[in-house]
Amino acid sequence: MNEIRNLSELYRIFEKGNNKRISYFRGQASDWPLLPSIARPTVTDEERLREKEYYRRLAAFLPSSNDWEIATIAQHYKIPTRLIDWSENPLVAAYFAVSDREFDHDDGVIWFFEDRTGVAGNRASIHDSDEVWGNRHYPDGKERRVRGLNYPRPYRAWKDLQYKIPRTIAQRGSLTSQPDLYKTFDLQVTDDKTQSCEKFIVPKSAKHHLRRQLEVSGITTERLFPDYLETGTGNPMDLIGDCMRIRCEIFNAS
Repeated sequence: MNEIRNLSELYRIFEKGNNKRISYFRGQASDWPLLPSIARPTVTDEERLREKEYYRRLAAFLPSSNDWEIATIAQHYKIPTRLIDWSENPLVAAYFAVSDREFDHDDGVIWFFEDRTGVAGNRASIHDSDEVWGNRHYPDGKERRVRGLNYPRPYRAWKDLQYKIPRTIAQRGSLTSQPDLYKTFDLQVTDDKTQSCEKFIVPKSAKHHLRRQLEVSGITTERLFPDYLETGTGNPMDLIGDCMRIRCEIFNAS
């Protein structure tokens, strides 16, 4: 299996990509199964069954949003979704593969996914390919029949999301939806004509060197998480996430 030990090797992967497709990268500190949060063992069957309810409740607060925007915001606020986060910047993937020192004893991985037909929010639903969720009104005032995805098409949230989330923009974040929750992303049915997916190992022996290269290149926590605030404890605090958590605790207690 191919390895990435330094930024030069990472750039070579980027440069070998198909120039007719958009490149997406995902870094992981360890070689965990490539599954969306709603398909992971920490999520209960009851939570999975309530997936539609989550989206419908969010839609009441975001009436002008399409399905992709609602799911992206749900993902941002830690609601289990069938989305997987990617970046169009390979350096961001490298950061996530090496930044967590707790996993320095594990090999990291960088996934390289290419797709020529990124989906727009008003063209397809994020939901199961065998479901039709009825008509929806979209920001342009038109009504369209919502349909499912046959392939895990990417949504370019950093570019197309109408709600500007600072970290999504800083990380050039995109997301893919998982048509089949029972298979990891690399085992999904893909479109051979427009898509490809490959995994690269980041050896544990190379993590320290890659961290130094990324820091010199300006790929730091402060840059990739601009909505974080230093609280004086040495740990950054996500104000948006903490506000949402506190709000939920207050309402649950009332």
